Amino acid sequence: MKQTEIQKRNLIATLEDCLKEHQVDLKDSKGTDVVPMYLIEVNAKSWLLKDFLDTYKSEINDFKRKLADKILRGDNVTQKYGVLLNTNLKYSFAFNRDFADLDKNRGKIEFKDAEEYLLEKSANEDLSQDVEADDNTFPVDLDFDPGFRGGTGIVYSITGKRSGQNKPKTKKKTQKKSTAVVSFDKASLLNRVDKLYSKNKVKLNLSGSKIKSMILIEVKYKTSKLDDFMKTYEGDVDEFKEKIARKMLGDKKIVNTYGILLTPSLQMKYAFNTAFAKYDKESESIVYTPVEEVLLGETKQVDLSKEKPKPRPRPRPRPQSPTVFRYSLQGKKQ
Repeated sequence: MKQTEIQKRNLIATLEDCLKEHQVDLKDSKGTDVVPMYLIEVNAKSWLLKDFLDTYKSEINDFKRKLADKILRGDNVTQKYGVLLNTNLKYSFAFNRDFADLDKNRGKIEFKDAEEYLLEKSANEDLSQDVEADDNTFPVDLDFDPGFRGGTGIVYSITGKRSGQNKPKTKKKTQKKSTAVVSFDKASLLNRVDKLYSKNKVKLNLSGSKIKSMILIEVKYKTSKLDDFMKTYEGDVDEFKEKIARKMLGDKKIVNTYGILLTPSLQMKYAFNTAFAKYDKESESIVYTPVEEVLLGETKQVDLSKEKPKPRPRPRPRPQSPTVFRYSLQGKKQ
């Protein structure tokens, strides 16, 4: 089967390398084997009360339910969710970070006790304040040009610590796919992320006849634009174009924006740098900018008016008196 452009130019491996910086090692259900997963953060609007009841539903009696309703009732505001992806890049579990966080030492997601959480929140006066006024993940307008509006960064910072302190070292070796199973103490809130992402469903035309329903999201990450260019246009760049690309793009890592296509089951499948491609609704495909246009767009025009003028020749100093050529024979005075 002939590959489509997105299959041929797929940058999903680049995104996987980015996610490896957010790798965490969780213990399996037996507490013996280690299961590598990727932990990121997603902002989505929801009700804190509903998240609490859905998370602790097996521990909530009628009294605690009424108490939670009195303490936690508020508006539909932005919540921060910790989201775990497996090594197949499939979203697997989500939790509200107000209730839980990663315990690196124990290798598990540690949830607060429901009663302690209610006691903690009972002292708060204003629970409805939307601290994240803008949902930085969605919605995204698919009629974008040249790029998305909004988006999310692949970030995660352990509560009480500065971002980056807990970042696992990237493993250079190929990550083995684990068959062990991780169990969690509470119910997953992954449907919050699913609901958010479902706002951006698209149709993707594969092989000219096979149409797939996909989800298109956007992330930003600090990567090499030159590397993305060379991977995207592999086979289309001759020696001269490569020299131009290296001169214009350089090797420095910068913040790049990526479009990621996920399956309906929230598994990442395809990725592209939005500097080189965009989703086209009419053809239901990812359309790539020709390599020459990309290079011309990256080429900075030389402003001749700002060129430094050539230095004017400095006049030789005029002698104060005529020069006299003299010559004295050896042993004789002039």
